[in-house]
Formats: sequence, C-alpha cells, structure tokens
Amino acid sequence: LMGFILRTSEVNGYTSPSQILRYAGLTENEIRSVSPPLDKIAQIYARKPEDFTAFCNEQQATKKRIKKWAILNHVIPGLYVNVKSTCICPECIMESGIIDSFGEIKYALVCAKHQRKLIDICSACNKKLKWQRKGLLICSCGHDLSESRGTVIKDESILNMTELIRWKLSNHHYDETNLMVAGYPLSDLRKISLPTLLGIIERLKNVRQ
Repeated sequence: LMGFILRTSEVNGYTSPSQILRYAGLTENEIRSVSPPLDKIAQIYARKPEDFTAFCNEQQATKKRIKKWAILNHVIPGLYVNVKSTCICPECIMESGIIDSFGEIKYALVCAKHQRKLIDICSACNKKLKWQRKGLLICSCGHDLSESRGTVIKDESILNMTELIRWKLSNHHYDETNLMVAGYPLSDLRKISLPTLLGIIERLKNVRQ
C-alpha cells in the first residue's frame, strides 16, 4: 500500500506522500502509520476501501491479538513481515515502475531476477530507506537511487530459496523451472501456505544459530 501511495504521490508532483495523505484527512499519527485507514485512502482515489484489501494492511487475530498483515491475499504473522521500512531492487523499479510486495517479506533479501541483494540503506546518507520520500528511486535525503546496486549473489541455494518464496507469494503463478531443476518437491510445497513456509525458514534459521 505504501509503495502505491508513494508512486501516485510522485506521479502527481508531490514532494512526499505525507502531502497527499493530509489532503485525504489523515492525522499525523495516521500518516506515520504503516497501516493508514483505508476508508480515507480510498476517497482520494475515488475507489472503495475493499479495492485496496490486496495491499498490505494490518489485521488482528481474534483471540491472541497477534498482528498479521495481508500481502497479496496472504495473511502473514508480523514476525515474517518487514513493513516499517522499504527494501527495493532499483533495476526492477526501473523496469516495472512499481515497488514489488516481495520486498515486504522478511526473508526476501535478494532479487532472483537480477541476482543482487535488495537495497534497504541509502549509500549517500547511510540511513534506512523510508516510505516518506520524493519518489520510488529518490531517498528522503534527495539521493538518486537509480544507480544503486546491491551485492551480487551467486549462491544457488540462496537464489533458489528466494525464487521459492516468490513462487508461494504469487500463488504458484511464477516460473517453476529453476525450482524444478533444484529438486524442490513442488507438489508437496503447493499444499502448504506461505506463512507455513516462512515458519519453516524461521525454525531452520534458529537451528543454525
């Protein structure tokens, strides 16, 4: 959602998404939130709130009150999501014109297409990239991110795991070739949810530590 707001803010010539959000009637606390109220957001785009439910918005479990987030129709525990800061592949943004929701997944650290680590820190100011900035490829300090490139990743296990996460995020509408070559049991993996897969990765990480 924040990537969408940032993109439309830039297209319409605003210096920051906060300007367009103020026009929508959001309070300062709501502007700083990573889960702004959809009823107010929808009005400035002349849409219905439910038109935005596929974007990332906060949900609450009914019993344990555990924060969960909806990302492309997956409801994912907050433990596996990174929404407070942005993680981007500049090359992907230049090609598609959008910030991919893939970067909001905690273990989505690499762009499998360009085989580079995703960028979350500006090379000019050395601060984490914020949603409140002038454009998709412009840091809040004003630095042009279009020439930034993450570290090249050659480890096949990392690249394959990255593709597996993207495959699950896209509800299996993603090229399976590399996953099949790597020997992943896709027929079994289709039966588990994305949150379950992320939970397995989390446990493997803990075992390794």
